[in-house]
Amino acid sequence: MDDYSRRNSEVTTTSEVGWVRACLSKWSWYLWAVAGAFVLWCVWRWNQYRLIQKRKQSIDLMCNKIPETETIFVSVASYRDSQCPDTVFDLFEKAACPFRITVGICQQNYPVDEDAVDGYKRLATHGVHDFSNRIRIHRLGADEAEGPMLARHLVEKHLYRNEKYYLIIDSHTLFTPQWDLEVVEMFKKCQQWSAKPVLTMYPDDFKPYHRTWSLPNYDNQPGSYLRFKKFNDVTGIVEVEGPKFKRTPSNPVLSMFWGGCFSFGLGTQIKEVPFDPHCPYVFLGEEISMACRLWTSGYDLYHPTKMLVYHMWERQRPTFWQQFNDKSELHETRRQRENQGYQRIKGLLGMTQDGQTILPPYGLGKVRTLSQYEDFIGINMKQTQFISLSGVMGLPNHSKSSEVLTRFGTWKEFKNLQEVMKRQWKFNQADMNIVN
Repeated sequence: MDDYSRRNSEVTTTSEVGWVRACLSKWSWYLWAVAGAFVLWCVWRWNQYRLIQKRKQSIDLMCNKIPETETIFVSVASYRDSQCPDTVFDLFEKAACPFRITVGICQQNYPVDEDAVDGYKRLATHGVHDFSNRIRIHRLGADEAEGPMLARHLVEKHLYRNEKYYLIIDSHTLFTPQWDLEVVEMFKKCQQWSAKPVLTMYPDDFKPYHRTWSLPNYDNQPGSYLRFKKFNDVTGIVEVEGPKFKRTPSNPVLSMFWGGCFSFGLGTQIKEVPFDPHCPYVFLGEEISMACRLWTSGYDLYHPTKMLVYHMWERQRPTFWQQFNDKSELHETRRQRENQGYQRIKGLLGMTQDGQTILPPYGLGKVRTLSQYEDFIGINMKQTQFISLSGVMGLPNHSKSSEVLTRFGTWKEFKNLQEVMKRQWKFNQADMNIVN
């Protein structure tokens, strides 16, 4: 190679090296970012793997300690709810021993909606195990839906297999870690005071993003207690609300009402007090009727000491009420059946003139009477009048002072609310009878 060619080759090489160096200098930040992101992804994946292995060891340890007979059946009524797969996934992922849990879902979907089992399997690829073999499902078309009472009845009728415990939740629920251990422990405490206890409450609210980023200290929040809210504007049926305890109680607290979004008891409840399938489209009436049926059948209601689950109260989703949106003949028929359902509920609660009797197993129990339940909650449901302050305060008469402080925090707060309730509901009675 002559000198001219050599010099041209050296110039070309130098130019190429300079171009490469310039590119590296210009894009070095990008290459470092990609490398850094890859390293972070590897660290994240390793951490996820480590956590899953640790979780599997924890599950094996807990399941070996828990007797095989300590099974839990979870009832879920779902109407076109996209949160249902997330709820089921969260239920298994947070349980101390998911192998003892079986989920029964009454799914009411259109073909365009994701199936709950398919959705769960999609999520389970990122979980500790695929528990889809522990999911039983009863599928209905969305246009066949007739409200929560029928859906819960179908779960009981078709999916329950004599599990020991029976948990009722809604399809948009968030669980706390080791919820199954804690709820059984609380239930066994209640068995010291009652042969047939039921734990129930209104869970606090959560948002969809809380499934990824948890609420602060969400596994150690005080529970809630149920109290009278109002008489329904149309039917006159009692509605309830669920404020949180101001202080965390040391033991489960006696309740006067029942909430459908969280209820835990023995599976024998399904045989003794099954959901009534003859109340189509009833929603605001399910809870007070079930409270009355359980209580008169000898069941005692209690509130958990802490939030074991959370409930998505505010959400954009379809509801079965949309079946009443137009004036078609079909929708008018549905409206008539809804009215019949509410009349049945009112008959059960003694609110009708004809004194309608509902035959077992869907009627009142024989252990205690309707009149005794009304005395207990301080409400005459037929007259929509109050007997005492018990129900509106969410505090049974003859409660201990510790139960007052658990609900209201201070005596001053209790007295203030008592006066507010007296004025709001036009009470003339004396103050509540509290045992110090």
